Amino acid sequence: MCVKTITFIFICVLSLAVHLEAASKKDDEAARAAKLPPCESCKLYVTAFLKRVDATARSADGGLNLDEVHRRTCDGIGRSEKQCKDSALKHRSHVDQWWASDRQQDLSEWLCQDKLQVCCPRGHFGPACSPCPEHHRGTGTCSGNGKCSGDGTRSGDGSCICDRGYKGVMCDSCIEGYYESFRDSKNLICSPCFIACKDTCSGAGPLGCRACKDGWESSDEFGCHDINECIEFTGACGANQFCVNTEGSYSCLDCDRSCDGCNGDGPDMCEKCAEGFKDAQGVCAEVNQQQQAEQATFTRYVTYAGLCVATFIIFNKNTLVAMVVGAAVSVYITVAEYMYGETNWDLGSLAKMLKNSE
Repeated sequence: MCVKTITFIFICVLSLAVHLEAASKKDDEAARAAKLPPCESCKLYVTAFLKRVDATARSADGGLNLDEVHRRTCDGIGRSEKQCKDSALKHRSHVDQWWASDRQQDLSEWLCQDKLQVCCPRGHFGPACSPCPEHHRGTGTCSGNGKCSGDGTRSGDGSCICDRGYKGVMCDSCIEGYYESFRDSKNLICSPCFIACKDTCSGAGPLGCRACKDGWESSDEFGCHDINECIEFTGACGANQFCVNTEGSYSCLDCDRSCDGCNGDGPDMCEKCAEGFKDAQGVCAEVNQQQQAEQATFTRYVTYAGLCVATFIIFNKNTLVAMVVGAAVSVYITVAEYMYGETNWDLGSLAKMLKNSE
C-alpha cells in the first residue's frame, strides 16, 4: 500500500513538472516570436548588435570578427528574437556601411532615423518628424506634464497624453481631485487633494477641502476629519458584533464565540459569557477549561504539601539533612509562587492559555 502511494505521488509530481516545463517553453517561444513596432524593432536590433560587438571584442584575441558579430547578434536576447534576426539579415549591408565610416554618428540615429526612417528624434513625431507641441517656448513637450502621441516614432498625431493629475490640450491644468501646488510662467505642479476631500480642493491637507466625503465632517479648526461611527451611532452593528472605526467608514466584526455581546475582540472583552462558558477572573472560559485550571491549582498545592511531608519524615531520621531539604523546599515554593504571580497564571489566564492552544 505504501509503495503504491509513493509511486502515485511520484507520477503526479513528474506529470506536473513536465506540464510546467512545456508551459514555460511555450511562453518562451511566444516571447521570441513577439512583434514590435518598426522603430522599437530597429532600436532592439541596434542594441543587440552593439552589445555583441562589445562582447566579441573583449573575448577576441586577434581582432574583431564582424561576420561572427552579425551571425550571433540576436542570439539569446529572448523577447522578439525572431524579429531581431530578420532585421539582422535585412540591414547587415547598412550596418557594414556605418562600420566602415568614421562612426561618429550614433548607430541608432544613423540607421533608424536617417537610413530606414522608422524613428524620429525625441520630441518629434509622424512621417515628417514634426516637433511635439509646447505650450510656451522652453516649457517642454506638453508643458512638461505629458508626452505627445508618437513621440520618437514615425506614427502618432502629436496630441498630448497627460500624466496623472493633469488635463487640457497642453496638459496645463489640474484634473478634479488635484490642486495647483506650484505654478509659474513655465511650470505647473498638480498634487492630489486630501483623502477626505469631495471632488475638489483649494490646497493641501484637510483644511484645503471645499467639501467632505461621506464619513467625514468639517470644522473650522481641523477641516475634514473622520466621523467615529462607533461612538456617534448607537447600534451601528448587529447583535453579538463589535464596531471598529476606519477612515471615512467603520466595520462590524463578530464577537468571540465565548461572548454574549462584547466591546472588542477576544474572550476578555465579553459583556457576559455565552452559554457553556463561565467568567474566570475577567475571561470567559469554557466550563471544562475552568475545571482544568482549578485542577492544576489543586495539584500545585498538593505537590507543596507532599514536599513538606517528605521533609518532616526526613527530619525524624536526620536533622541536618532535613534542614537542608527543608531550606531547598522553602526556596522552591517561594520561587514557584513568585514565578506564578509574575506570569499571572491565575485561573483566567490559564483558561485563556488552554483555549488558545486548541
